[in-house]
Amino acid sequence: MVTVRIRNKPDNPNRTSRQFTSPQDMNIVPAEGPSRFQRGVDMIKNVFKDTGSNIADYMKASSDARDGRFFAAPSAYDADLAKFPINQGIGALELFGDIFQLPFEAGAQALGYDQFGSGQGTGDMGYMINQLIDSDAADRQAMAINAVLEGSPLSLGYDELVGSDPFKNYLRGQGFNVGDDFDFMRDIINTSDEDRMNEFFDMTQDRDSPYFVDINKFSAAEGMEPYNQALQDMFDQYNIDEANQFMSGMYDDFADAQLPFMVSDLAERLGVSEGSAESILMGGSATDFGLLNDFMDYYKGPFEYSTPEGQALFGDDLIMNLAGGVASIGKTNKLLKNMKNKLGTGRTAAVLEQLYPGTFGGGLNFPIRFGKDGARLNFGILQGYPTTSKLIRTPLQAYGTLTLPEFVGGE
Repeated sequence: MVTVRIRNKPDNPNRTSRQFTSPQDMNIVPAEGPSRFQRGVDMIKNVFKDTGSNIADYMKASSDARDGRFFAAPSAYDADLAKFPINQGIGALELFGDIFQLPFEAGAQALGYDQFGSGQGTGDMGYMINQLIDSDAADRQAMAINAVLEGSPLSLGYDELVGSDPFKNYLRGQGFNVGDDFDFMRDIINTSDEDRMNEFFDMTQDRDSPYFVDINKFSAAEGMEPYNQALQDMFDQYNIDEANQFMSGMYDDFADAQLPFMVSDLAERLGVSEGSAESILMGGSATDFGLLNDFMDYYKGPFEYSTPEGQALFGDDLIMNLAGGVASIGKTNKLLKNMKNKLGTGRTAAVLEQLYPGTFGGGLNFPIRFGKDGARLNFGILQGYPTTSKLIRTPLQAYGTLTLPEFVGGE
């Protein structure tokens, strides 16, 4: 007879453990990701790559629409191409219009007419700059958001929420009778209503009902107490389900009603406008540029692109719109200069030159007497070197224009 002996395989002293351990336990330094500069380079590469893809998609779709015929009737893709320079041109005119109205809006606000302008003064631009240069600004913003959320009734569970004053006030506004001794389950769900309890009991006898209680599962020797307790437990669950259903239909509207209060609270904590506060609360950033709100919201023209490829290239593509915008702004600027030159040296031309040095000239050459040979105040380099004067005066005058309402109001 042969005897078989099973021997355990001896452990290999050179074998390493396959048990998972973290990199910290194994003294492994995680690989560093790309630097901030490299991430910026990659982002730019991706933007240009997207533009190339959009151009290729548009050209292919346009070619397919022509079906290989060079002298085919214009297609929707040709129409989109024609709309692009028109939209860009009108967008540039809108941009210059926003610039031209700034001094007048600032002056009106300085006089107390705050209804003029797309925003007040510098808006929240100071806050935006501080977010970029202050390393602790992001933490302070996050703390303010957390404080607003924790102080809001939206942070409460249903059990706490139904007894809170904001929710009671909201129910009153919706027409519910909410008294001093308000009880949500009793007054809203009507847990004590006999008709409702009778309807529930009927459901407990229906095998197709989710609240069915099978009396046959209980022993007669135990009496009715276990069965009655099962009915009570099911009734409690029924009431909870009804309450949850009520709250699910009511909660979104209640949350929307709380948003203005939360926005106002955050705006006060951060010292920003309510428009910026709402954007920050929703996960964005400050959006109020004050008098520059219209200027920052670049108008893309009145014509919509009718094809998906046209929209992707002419409507949504950053590089294409940037190139078209620069070209349109340059052409519009040249056109406005030519129109100003036709005014000669009269009062209108002189005012335009001094109000808008970046568009109509640069030399600070304010006239004492109008006319071709009229006397001019001598401002040295700001008069004799127009280009240098333009570079100096444009940002300074823009800053003075935006801060004028706040400076005068502060006085």
